[in-house]
Amino acid sequence: MGPSGSGKTHLAVAALLDVIDASKSGRLLFSNFQDLIQEIQASFDSDQAPSKSEILRPLLEVDLLVLDELGSQKPSMFVQDILYYLINSRYNAQRTTLFTTNYSDTPPPKDESLANRISERLRSRLYEMTEEIKLAGVPDFRTTFRESQHH
Repeated sequence: MGPSGSGKTHLAVAALLDVIDASKSGRLLFSNFQDLIQEIQASFDSDQAPSKSEILRPLLEVDLLVLDELGSQKPSMFVQDILYYLINSRYNAQRTTLFTTNYSDTPPPKDESLANRISERLRSRLYEMTEEIKLAGVPDFRTTFRESQHH
């Protein structure tokens, strides 16, 4: 959890690579929240698109899932229900899931909270299944990296 550019995605990918480097067995998957929602919504519009179950199956079955940018797109009620199913199923199956998000529970005025973006019900489930790590006061990773490349 942290502001844009704080390195959340970079750290999540580093965690995945660490698991791979440690030669741990298991299936790993990185998924962007906005891409996932777009794919689910597209499955309603086309007979050619993969079905909802075909989209969700790999996400449900992998041993370690990184779901990046949680809340980056505000989903419809139907998509919220699908996401709750996905996250709740992973929780019940005791499968590890890493989430990254720009949204906090106590945002500054005029900003939305994570619960506003993904629903109170889903946020409540996340309280139960996650340990929150906040990246606060971290300089913008992208800017710092870019500046280091030019020196």
